[in-house]
Amino acid sequence: MQGSCALALQAALDLARTGLAVFPCGYSKRPTCGHGLLDATTDATVLRELWRRHGGELVAVRTGQASGIDVFDIDGHRDARNWWYAHRAELPVTRVHRTRSGGLHLVFRHAHGLRCSTSKLARGIDVKADGRLRDMVARGRAAGAARCPTRMLAGLAARAAQTANSTAAVTLHHSRRSPPATAAAPRGDRARGRTQ
Repeated sequence: MQGSCALALQAALDLARTGLAVFPCGYSKRPTCGHGLLDATTDATVLRELWRRHGGELVAVRTGQASGIDVFDIDGHRDARNWWYAHRAELPVTRVHRTRSGGLHLVFRHAHGLRCSTSKLARGIDVKADGRLRDMVARGRAAGAARCPTRMLAGLAARAAQTANSTAAVTLHHSRRSPPATAAAPRGDRARGRTQ
């Protein structure tokens, strides 16, 4: 097993010990195993076999009930940045991870019945819950995750829908490498807008 795959396997085993169901993905974020998120497990023996057979430079975490977490995914799109700055004080303090592309993953304890959504709050903001996967950096853990603010998200989604109906869409060019804000958020472990 090559170095990056061996590091990913070790990260997967560490995450699995915390109760997160994981599986291997390639650098492209595509699953390398045959059944994708259906192969997600916390069993160390099964994980070793998955990585032996399929490799994978990244570790994917199955979100929702399987792992007990939901992820609020904020990418670097201008609409997402604007929404983040306008609403981040309304979100509970929780674990936050900076993504490879400069976005943010806010990790919350799973809210029963929460489903995935794409760009309902603003373009570039997704909710990853039951039925989806989320790639996590090797140091990612769910410890310190706050309760998912489902009522707040529903209210914000309704307001976003009203705003979208009354505002013309603007098309912007965006680099996947640009950070979600012009000023980088301070580094930290568990605070609003702080990342690790």
